[in-house]
Amino acid sequence: MLSPTTRPPAAIGRKPKKASGSRWLSPNCGAGCVNALKMTPDRQIEVEWNIEKSDTYPVKIYIRSHDRVGLLADVVSNISKNEANILNAKTETQENKIVNSVFTIDVEDTEHLNRIMSSLKKVKQVLEVKRIS
Repeated sequence: MLSPTTRPPAAIGRKPKKASGSRWLSPNCGAGCVNALKMTPDRQIEVEWNIEKSDTYPVKIYIRSHDRVGLLADVVSNISKNEANILNAKTETQENKIVNSVFTIDVEDTEHLNRIMSSLKKVKQVLEVKRIS
């Protein structure tokens, strides 16, 4: 979600230039409302959105793989390379050398998650990658 910022108090009462990424809003009407555009400048509020900052959502993924030296390093590096933050990690190697791992990662959207999962499936000895609830 985009976070709004308002003009400083010193600028209230003057009609500022409309910058890109900003819209006029009225307390009684939505963005671009004809009534808001007809209002006197002292009743208008300019808001801007920080487009660079995006919300992220925690998602759990399950990874099943064959154990090998450097497996965890490759998986973690792959997640980081795809610009996702790891919030939690649990990994366990069974007697049969199968590794079950669960990661909670921050993703921006489903496209971001799909890119990460697709990339993880290419890691050597990874057998399965799936989202879990």
